[in-house]
Amino acid sequence: MIQLLPLGAVDKELVAWLAGELRGVFKTEVSVLPTIPIPQDCYSRRGQYNSSCIISKLGVKKRTLAVTSEDLYARGLNFVFGEAELGGLRAVVSYHRLKFGADREKLKERLLKEAVHELGHVFGLTHCKTPGCVMNFSSSVFEVDLKSSRFCKNCVSKIGMSP
Repeated sequence: MIQLLPLGAVDKELVAWLAGELRGVFKTEVSVLPTIPIPQDCYSRRGQYNSSCIISKLGVKKRTLAVTSEDLYARGLNFVFGEAELGGLRAVVSYHRLKFGADREKLKERLLKEAVHELGHVFGLTHCKTPGCVMNFSSSVFEVDLKSSRFCKNCVSKIGMSP
């Protein structure tokens, strides 16, 4: 079971679409929770939200991916597409920077890749060096575009999913 948690002003149609796609990837039930406000105490004067702070505020009991349209950063990084607790329950993904240079279909493709990536961390996967694996680290939308939305065979075997 995976829960999607819309944070702040999000595109509800995009979140509903993402839920359907994640059902197919993870072969599990995916529900969409009611939207909650993004924690304002996670906002920085640099004009972004701290992703680690957001994750720390998510009081959840099931695997949960928060989805936001706000720009995120993490300590030591100018921005992040998302962040997750390795082997934990909580993750966050933002489509703020994924929109750059993208039409609606490209945005969906990028969001799916980054959502699967962050949930992969929740399921215990670290970054992968296999070309095209969704668990490749991406520091730009160009790198997001280069990978697939699927796990490589090695990553699939680590989390015990059927291909």
